[in-house]
Amino acid sequence: LLHDCSPTSSPPLIYTAMFVDVHFMLFYTAVFNALQSSLVRLLTTQLTDRVWLRTEDMDIRHYVALRREYDRLEKTMALNNNKNDTNNNNNSIREISSRSASYSEHGHDSESTTSAWKSFQQALRDLAFQLRHPILSRRMSQLTLPIRFHALRSHFIDSYDLPPKFKVSHYLKRSLTSVLLDFVHISSASWIMLMVTANLLWFLSGVLLYVTEDPLEVEEFLVYIFVFMMVVFVIVAFVLFFKMKSIFS
Repeated sequence: LLHDCSPTSSPPLIYTAMFVDVHFMLFYTAVFNALQSSLVRLLTTQLTDRVWLRTEDMDIRHYVALRREYDRLEKTMALNNNKNDTNNNNNSIREISSRSASYSEHGHDSESTTSAWKSFQQALRDLAFQLRHPILSRRMSQLTLPIRFHALRSHFIDSYDLPPKFKVSHYLKRSLTSVLLDFVHISSASWIMLMVTANLLWFLSGVLLYVTEDPLEVEEFLVYIFVFMMVVFVIVAFVLFFKMKSIFS
């Protein structure tokens, strides 16, 4: 309504209309962030209740049976990859030598780069194995979760000298809740960056509209910006994924 009245009003309401647009953009951003955080909270709560709590309450005899099946499948996977063992060992020796020389020359940056590249190669090998043996790979991934959770639980209890019956799953759920609450809060720096980005896009769109005098050009420009940001987001997500795999491998 302000945009419709601004050309004929005295004085013009164009600046008020722009302020209202920015205000509603920030408001809808906060609402969307709250809804997204609530949805993530709901999904993670269901996942943690199904995985962490049930896994920790698992009967010890059932866990031993799962551990034996896991070891058997691990040996089966090793036999399937037996053809590449010699090459992998030789490559590992060369990687260790190269890593030592590289570390002495470049320090931690070279170490992290090598680890990330090794994690990426391992992910490709895991993907190839999943395509060749889908049933075996699916069962292996089902067994990996309880095995690793119990290993993490034992290490956590031993490291902090906790009682054997300490509920690690409850501690993890409280930690997860704390992290999700931090996601709901939007810091002042984030608001400033959002406003700067929005104003920059507004300015560039205005310049493009002034030069071309074609609103379709502005629409294509904004679409390209959106697609570019999504591509960058996907790349960063994959980089973080491989980095986390290299940390926990």
